[in-house]
Amino acid sequence: MAWDKEENKKVIINEYFPAISFRKNRRLKCWTWKQKDFSYFVRGLAAFRDECIDLKDNAKCRCNRWFWTKSTTYYCVREIVDGIMVKNLIYNDLKLSGDYARRVLILILRSLNKIQKKGIIHGNITPETLYISKKDTSIILTDFSFSGYLSPYLDTDCNDGYSPLEQYEKNTRLDLSADVYSVGAVFYEMISKEKPTSAVHRLKADTLVAPTLMGINIKKNIENAMFNALNLHPEHRTKM
Repeated sequence: MAWDKEENKKVIINEYFPAISFRKNRRLKCWTWKQKDFSYFVRGLAAFRDECIDLKDNAKCRCNRWFWTKSTTYYCVREIVDGIMVKNLIYNDLKLSGDYARRVLILILRSLNKIQKKGIIHGNITPETLYISKKDTSIILTDFSFSGYLSPYLDTDCNDGYSPLEQYEKNTRLDLSADVYSVGAVFYEMISKEKPTSAVHRLKADTLVAPTLMGINIKKNIENAMFNALNLHPEHRTKM
């Protein structure tokens, strides 16, 4: 959290600081624990910068700008979203109807489509990183993982229940189908109020229960589309 002196408001700053890096004696400059990792750090840094540039001024992402300092790293400045977190929407006292959940899903896909046209992968879609704007009820995407740009060089974080199987693999180049899986997982939770089983656990024994078997009223074609999005194999997932 920081204060933007120019615009006189609170903002959030994301720093490029992967696990292979550290700082000496509380200095700003970044180093890597192993000399052989420095090339990965530099390539990852360039990838982080490139995605910041591509996200800049995208109204659905709230990525205002990026900057560099003498700390040899980059920072992404993000607006604080004035909206309703989808997680709060799911777990309030009101029951979400299938039709309403489907409308929210369509809004998510519309926002995602805008960044996917640029080849950008969110990589961190969960009910906590999606907000419904109070201004126009559109979906705002927050907390990008930068995994689409960084995955060929660095290990990326995973969210159990929302991340696809391939995101757990090291140095795997993710594609747009990774976000399709995550959106399917969010929709599953909106419908069932149950967090989906981790993709790693599903590989061993797929215990993901269909909402219709829980007694939830959802059209079969919609349920089938959701499970297609949640396919463990990216080549078989629903296309955007």
